Amino acid sequence: MTETPKDPLIKLDKQCTLKDDFPVPTHEEWLSIVEPFLKGAPFEKKLCTPTYEGITLKPLYIRADRDDIPSDMYPGGDDGLRGNTAAAYAGKPWIVNQELPFALAEDFNKALLNDLQKGQTGVTLKLDTATRLGQDADYAKTEDVGDEGLSISGLRSLERALNGVELPAVEISLDGGFSALPFLALFKAYLDKKGVDPTALKGSVNQDPFAFLAGKGFLPVNTDTVFDEIAETITWLDGTMPGLKGLGISTLPYHDAGANVVQELAWMLSTLVEWINRLEERDITPERIVRHLRITLGVGPFFFMEIARFRAARLLVRRVLEAYGLKESARQITWHARPSRTNQTLYDPYVNILRTTTEAFSAILGGVDSLHTNTFHEMAVGEPSAFARRVARNIQIILREECHLDRLIDPAGGSYFVEALTRQVAEEAWSSFQKTEEQGGLMKALESGWIHNEISAVRKAREKDYRKRKQVLVGINMYADIKQKKLEAVPVDQKAIQKTRAEYLKAFRVSPGQKENQAVMMHLENLSRNKQTLETAVQAVSAGATLGEVSRSLRLSAGKGLSISPLLPYRAAEIFEHFRDMGWQAERTERGRPKIILVNMGPPKQHKIRSEFSRGFLEPGGFEILDTPAQSSPEEAARTAHESGAFAAVLCSTDESYPEIVPVFIKKLEDLNSPMKVIVAGRPRESMEMLEKAGVFRFLYLGADAVDMYEDLWKTAGGEDHA
Repeated sequence: MTETPKDPLIKLDKQCTLKDDFPVPTHEEWLSIVEPFLKGAPFEKKLCTPTYEGITLKPLYIRADRDDIPSDMYPGGDDGLRGNTAAAYAGKPWIVNQELPFALAEDFNKALLNDLQKGQTGVTLKLDTATRLGQDADYAKTEDVGDEGLSISGLRSLERALNGVELPAVEISLDGGFSALPFLALFKAYLDKKGVDPTALKGSVNQDPFAFLAGKGFLPVNTDTVFDEIAETITWLDGTMPGLKGLGISTLPYHDAGANVVQELAWMLSTLVEWINRLEERDITPERIVRHLRITLGVGPFFFMEIARFRAARLLVRRVLEAYGLKESARQITWHARPSRTNQTLYDPYVNILRTTTEAFSAILGGVDSLHTNTFHEMAVGEPSAFARRVARNIQIILREECHLDRLIDPAGGSYFVEALTRQVAEEAWSSFQKTEEQGGLMKALESGWIHNEISAVRKAREKDYRKRKQVLVGINMYADIKQKKLEAVPVDQKAIQKTRAEYLKAFRVSPGQKENQAVMMHLENLSRNKQTLETAVQAVSAGATLGEVSRSLRLSAGKGLSISPLLPYRAAEIFEHFRDMGWQAERTERGRPKIILVNMGPPKQHKIRSEFSRGFLEPGGFEILDTPAQSSPEEAARTAHESGAFAAVLCSTDESYPEIVPVFIKKLEDLNSPMKVIVAGRPRESMEMLEKAGVFRFLYLGADAVDMYEDLWKTAGGEDHA
């Protein structure tokens, strides 16, 4: 038997140690290797990235970047950085809490029963503006009826909305607006009629007058009345429905207006301070306030920043509560998240699914307790289709059932980048919070317009980057499919909704007999005298009073409300979608879309990169882009361009060749009496002045303002005639 030869590369007598074979370089050694590739450019400018939060991201993070974080930090620890519990989602996954913005109770009920059977685990009663204002649909403004959700004016409509729903089996979230007291009376009367034990319910009643004021621009009654009502609901919930939280903090109005992460967190803290200060005056202790809190945050597209958002939020809330002598109470706060609407698009709408997926992913890794995921056509359609709801819902189900994110416990914990970013976000947010408090608090900052100005500055910076394509909206300002059609807007017919609701209410009002009417009047009279407000309101609803009647009686002596400029929603794609719209309008005319021809000069290596860049730059503007084979001479290229029917030509070549070919090209166009505008792909700094004198219309380069370019080109093409 022959002996098997040993592999000479394997030395069994020497132990393999990665540390010896692959020594870890120091940061200085890494930097010395990188710097020559920068060719003299400053390291901070070339490799460091500033964010809208005022934070500069480094290209590399090392252990030293998290040295200030205690090494014994663990999930469920005191500061909440790594989550409120040690087990995270193990045994209790986040709640799939989808909003169903249907206006009519029957439609809402049909969608809810279907979705609960197919993976949704929470019930959100999203109400329209009229209901949140405490107005009956037939007396409200038409634009407020069915605008954002359910129209509920009486007990029967609530019965239709929740028909067949076993409330104790699911967590419920009630959209309370600026004060939920009138609607709570309606809800309790429903529970009494159906024999549902109110102590068995779990969930939240989300009343947030600060968010309502910021988003709508007004409070219908004075702030003293608002906070008196909220204080009463807190006390009443403690005794009647202890499983329901009664206070909300929502940063969505700020997020949807374009605020950055730091600003959102700062104004979250300012709202918390307002809650504590205002309710303490009404004998509601900070401990009770915290026990009732449900905080809703927006989620943006920057994956790691969003993970840091939720981790920093828990740190910051605990820091505020410690100032009030609280610590462990922070564990009781519920965290809800909603993906951004600012990056949703009407063109290439299925990309919205991908955007929402990454945002949901980051929110879950950040440790939220419940989550809504957007439907892909949310910005175009008032009431989502079954298909769109299924896709949105399944985003969460896949992340749970196939990605198994419910089995992870703070997977971002320990990451040098995430830990460092979390600390930076927290520090910047605390500084912004202090600035807000210097303005007199959140309410004063809203009234003065200071918050509006802060958001406006960030919004302008974002828009500038989108216009220059430093920030990308896939399918919109880059990688556009010009033949892709826009989502057809299907708004809710609010006149029809109000008419339907008015017919219900008319039938409801004439149905009670004399005895029932007298009972209603008695309860409403007692309510107007502030006698046991909530219980009296429940009795009035049970006797047949509508939401509007309860609200009017309740607020008969309420003082004048408050008005400010509302925070207007921002959607980055709108400025680009405008030009795509113009392109489609032009396509339906005899002339068709304005055409721009790419004139490629020289061999592919000379023009290919700039030609492809020019196409990608111009197509989002709604133009039809024509191409040419490589042209051998500028005279022949000019003739080809002239005969193409295009109104503009983009010369694609090298900076060195432009001084020679561009003047000849323009001269030949003049000889042909062509009005064609000439654009040069690139930014040949040494010859730009000469080329402009020769007749170049614009230069197309990386960092050029695309919107400015599109506007000029459409004017040149005869935009009004095309559109």
